[in-house]
Amino acid sequence: MLTRFLVGLFTGALALGAQESPVGASDPLQDLLGTPLTVASRKAMALRSSPGIVTLITREEILDSGARDLLDVLGRVPGFYPGFDVTGVVGVGVRGAWAYEGKLLFLLDGMELNESLYGNLPLLNHLPLATIKRIEIVRGPGSVVYGGFAELAVVNIITLDGSDLKGQAGVRGTLSRMGQDVGRSNLEFGLGDTSSLGTWSLGAYLGRALESDQVYTDPNLNQVDLGEEQHTRNIHVNAGFRQGGTHVRLLVDRYTIRDTNRFGPVNAPKDAGFDSYHLQASHEFRVSPSSTFVLGGQYHWQKPWDTSFTKFVERAGLTGLFSVELGRSASLQAGFSVLRDDARLGANATQADFFQGGMWPSLRLSSHAVFAQAILPTVLADFTLGARYEKTSASGSALEPRLAVTKVLDRWHFKLLWAGAFRSPILGNFALNPNLEPERTRTLEAEVGLRTGTNGLLTLNAYHNSILKPIIYRAGNDETYYNATQLETEGIELEYHLKAEWGFANAGFGLVGPRENGVEVFQVPGNSSAIVAVPGAQASLLVSFKVGRHWSIVPSATYMSPRHGYGVGLVAGPTVVKTYPATLLLNGNLRWQAEPGSLRGWNASLGVFDLLNERPPYLQAYNGGHPGLPGPSREIVLRFGYGF
Repeated sequence: MLTRFLVGLFTGALALGAQESPVGASDPLQDLLGTPLTVASRKAMALRSSPGIVTLITREEILDSGARDLLDVLGRVPGFYPGFDVTGVVGVGVRGAWAYEGKLLFLLDGMELNESLYGNLPLLNHLPLATIKRIEIVRGPGSVVYGGFAELAVVNIITLDGSDLKGQAGVRGTLSRMGQDVGRSNLEFGLGDTSSLGTWSLGAYLGRALESDQVYTDPNLNQVDLGEEQHTRNIHVNAGFRQGGTHVRLLVDRYTIRDTNRFGPVNAPKDAGFDSYHLQASHEFRVSPSSTFVLGGQYHWQKPWDTSFTKFVERAGLTGLFSVELGRSASLQAGFSVLRDDARLGANATQADFFQGGMWPSLRLSSHAVFAQAILPTVLADFTLGARYEKTSASGSALEPRLAVTKVLDRWHFKLLWAGAFRSPILGNFALNPNLEPERTRTLEAEVGLRTGTNGLLTLNAYHNSILKPIIYRAGNDETYYNATQLETEGIELEYHLKAEWGFANAGFGLVGPRENGVEVFQVPGNSSAIVAVPGAQASLLVSFKVGRHWSIVPSATYMSPRHGYGVGLVAGPTVVKTYPATLLLNGNLRWQAEPGSLRGWNASLGVFDLLNERPPYLQAYNGGHPGLPGPSREIVLRFGYGF
């Protein structure tokens, strides 16, 4: 049924769009729409013609909103919702599926951020926002281009480089009050320049934040004040250099969660560390006037989930990408990747900690992949055809296709997309279950967009997502990973962007529900139309009003419909299913800039988050025996900086 709707939405709107007149010359939104985006195709393309369901978040939107962390930013993107794992880790799900465990790819300046043991990336107060130039998001699979972690979505974070900073240094400090506690205290720094020697940049971030200031109650009715014992700490350094076709980037990221309720019961405070060190280098060779070849190498050394014993993970890889322009906007890309992942235990591990049931003190996986993609403009529409062949040492091989049909027709644009994804089990999955099989995803999407006047863009999309044999985590005494049968979700998403002389407005809306839910730990007993922790409906609104030359007043709101999750009963014992009420989060931010639109000059902002003190909990995104983590109370955030 939804498949017919998707195709009908595309073809019907295509016919309607043919009757519209062209966009006029006065175009306040053109800077946004003309931004060259690479996230959906690795080729620079404008948002409306890009072969994917793409959300672009600008630097202006991030700073004006007063967003506290990446979790705030993603919370306004249709289809993204917050969720809670174990050991105090907060992440996101996408389109009704818990995507935190290796189903959502995070890139920072082209560098993969997901750790290689389980594919995770904690989000609460983790990454600096002041140095971000823009964020490109594909809501949908990107595995044909990027590989397995891009199964459900891709978040591509692009930071300011030397050509943006031009010798200017920026610094920003953040201090917040959460109830009676200091909520977060962060310091961000950036510097960069460009000269005949090359372009370089350096960003640094030091952060500390409470996860909540509320009291947590475990299944045995024991309690702990999270404001006293549970927080995150982060040290982050991002350095880049570019000279001609040579790019080098070094990333140091040390993130720690001090947690009091690892798997549900209250326990003594304990640190869980997520240390990552990344080095990436590439060189672009000009093969001909119309073709290039980029050869790159990467090395990652990580200590994910560093708790009672240390687990070291290393990834080494070689990649190549050949691109050729064929004329009349046609292009061809082909590439390869060779990766090797190694995991080993630290000296403090015991036999019981060993991988694969105590058999091995180390694990190794390797993968080889080739892919090709062609973009072919025609009179009827633009076609993108691609495929990826991947072979892994433990899971065999797979061939995944991609097809996109896009058309920009005056004020209208149309997209019809179909793609597959292949997600092989990775080191941490095999450590608990060496018999796992890969999961495969098939996604059908359609989007219709309309330029409204000279300063607005409205997009509506629908999707059907099917994950076969999803790899699922099961907590408890029999902790393991296993293959469930199938998870199918479907929904619609709407975005509206308005940009004018007085400021801008962004609105988002999404509906999602299960078509078939064969994942037992995602099911809500007695309610087949719901998925654990997933809001069936979401809406967001962000409006920035310019007041004079220097001030911006920025109200925002986020709505989540009722959610179902596990909580504490009236007596001690196992967690019980609860329905958590709908939530309306009202926020406001007042921003002052000495030099608007410039990286020079002083700036300050004062924000209030959760004005109504709703305190929605972070719900565990599966039935793992952990009650929801109480959300933070109203938070007042003060920032002061130069350049940022």
